[in-house]
Amino acid sequence: MRPSTFLPALIPLVSALPTARSDVPQAPYTLTAYALDKPVFNGLRVNNLHLFQARVNGTCPLTSPDTPCPNGTQMAFGGVVQPITLVPGGQALYVAQDGRLTITAPHSHVLPAGALPPSVGWTWTALSADNATATVCGDASSADMTFYDCSAPTGVWKFADPSAGDASGSSGGVVSCKDDDGAWALWAVRAGNASGAECVALDGLATHTYDGPVPPVWGY
Repeated sequence: MRPSTFLPALIPLVSALPTARSDVPQAPYTLTAYALDKPVFNGLRVNNLHLFQARVNGTCPLTSPDTPCPNGTQMAFGGVVQPITLVPGGQALYVAQDGRLTITAPHSHVLPAGALPPSVGWTWTALSADNATATVCGDASSADMTFYDCSAPTGVWKFADPSAGDASGSSGGVVSCKDDDGAWALWAVRAGNASGAECVALDGLATHTYDGPVPPVWGY
């Protein structure tokens, strides 16, 4: 069995509170695919770390009417691309060794070998009022526009693999690849990992202000 890496206690647990850092969104946010030259993909909501999914699908073991399960419809994030959940101890989003975006088990921040810890490799750039305009997303053939959020993004997350040893970021980026079941999953491009046959390169992940219940789900 390959050893696992336990995140140091100094790494913050996921919470619904906005971070004090200035280089991240200052309020809970949702994500969409950012691909200005690909209208079919641009603006697709990120739910369950997939595209072409209109709603978030969380888990919840709560059964008492006094403590109801959260009823959010969209996946929400805080800080550096971290999922906002109710689960005690939180959960963390990480980039697996093969590049797939993955969330730890409930109550856990244990990562598999080779995974990048939360926040590593991600850079957020705010979009000013001059360039944060609503963009074309979807097209006339789109079967379900509920997959999209075409509102003006507040900023864009981009990924560069720090293990590549290339400050130019030539090893990096975000792509969406079609799984065997037909679902479009999100991946970060890591050094030495080639994209699959059915992958679409994105310019990044756009952020949008979240206005739903916090947290939207108990856990993933």
